[in-house]
Amino acid sequence: MIIGEKRATELAARAVQMALEGGADTAFALLRGTDEGLTRYSNNAIEMSTEYTEPSLYLRSSYGSHLGAASINTFNDASLAWLARRARTLAESSTPQETLPPLASPVEAMPEVEAYDPSTAELPPEGRAEIIARATRRAGGRSDVGLFGNMVTGSQERAVANSEGLAAYFAGSTCRFQVSSIAPSGGAGLARFVGRSIEGLDPEGMAEQAWGKAARFETFTDIDPGEYEAILEPDAAAEILYHLGYLGFGGGTHLNGSSCFSGRIGEQLFPPFMTIWDDPLRPDQMCEPFDAEGVPRRRVQLVEDGTVKGAVYDLDTAAQAGTTSTGHGLEPEGVWFTDGPYARNLVLEPGTASRQDLVSRVKRGILITRLHYTRPLDPARALLTGMTRDGTFLVEDGSIVAMLPNLRFAISAIDVLSHTADIGCDLALATEYAHMNLVPSIRTMGFRITGKTE
Repeated sequence: MIIGEKRATELAARAVQMALEGGADTAFALLRGTDEGLTRYSNNAIEMSTEYTEPSLYLRSSYGSHLGAASINTFNDASLAWLARRARTLAESSTPQETLPPLASPVEAMPEVEAYDPSTAELPPEGRAEIIARATRRAGGRSDVGLFGNMVTGSQERAVANSEGLAAYFAGSTCRFQVSSIAPSGGAGLARFVGRSIEGLDPEGMAEQAWGKAARFETFTDIDPGEYEAILEPDAAAEILYHLGYLGFGGGTHLNGSSCFSGRIGEQLFPPFMTIWDDPLRPDQMCEPFDAEGVPRRRVQLVEDGTVKGAVYDLDTAAQAGTTSTGHGLEPEGVWFTDGPYARNLVLEPGTASRQDLVSRVKRGILITRLHYTRPLDPARALLTGMTRDGTFLVEDGSIVAMLPNLRFAISAIDVLSHTADIGCDLALATEYAHMNLVPSIRTMGFRITGKTE
């Protein structure tokens, strides 16, 4: 539920004030709102459409060395009073803390981002249906062309306040559109769009891209397990970056020594033409201008000319490390599979190679559209396993010559990047889980295939 800047900031500030009036020494409030519409389609026809609204107000307050937190999803005087009482009750029954979470100081101005498009935020179900129809009409009514996927449009807002006097607000729109295709042969293809606005969305082109991959070949060819030269398209390359974001670039993992880059800061692990940033404020990114603690986000260089430079921090890990927060505080009630903050808006600086350039340089290898169900086997080495999905192809002598089944792999994310021979120019925003990474295709050597999926 999007309630707007005036109401949202008033509620956050009121929650803090009620906690202080109830005897709290410090207080922090975070208001979040999501208002999204989802339309799913299968076999070229819409099968469901729904609306999703999720408001919440979180309050954390301290009383001496005791800390308590609670949240509500209805916003009235009675619920606000209950919220303050509940946080105090939980604090009084809690174990004393050696240190309390730091609070962000007020800032003169947050970074400016253009993030709200009313036509996207307010797009009705009929609007999503028409965009989906533009994709499915491109199938031309052919019974053998099956398109599947979903479209989400809507908006989110965030307001923070604390007892130090901090107050901040943000609202942004979102559009996510996915087109998947499965051909009669079993071949698969995928096209995705992520952005703040429906402007620039090309459903017809996405349909052609997905179907073109799915229907390119009529039969599968098998390959033996082993190490292969591989082209990872943006969705696949972004999956590699995603895992490095929390396995290697998080301040908490550096503090406890579990980072895959522990003891390797300043070491050149990657090619000299590789540079990686965490850059949430780029206009082609999708991110709030401040984190869940109210700290302004900023650009952080993580790899410079192949050399690992550092990590990202929230207020707590920054205090422990003797540095300042980089604006990477996570939402307190989220489900995070990581020890503290991590890099969620990674940008791998693009090269100059086109997709055809990358393919033409492969003697014998594979082209991968997407990596799926990827899990860490050994976090300290960033060793990952998973499978390919939505289009995997054999490349020989610079040409795509056959369609491959989905393959299983076991690779080190560090090795994938350190063995990169080329970086493409096709920078694309890819989203999975909670990350938004801008990544081009890469050509890498020694990508280990362990078999095919059954």
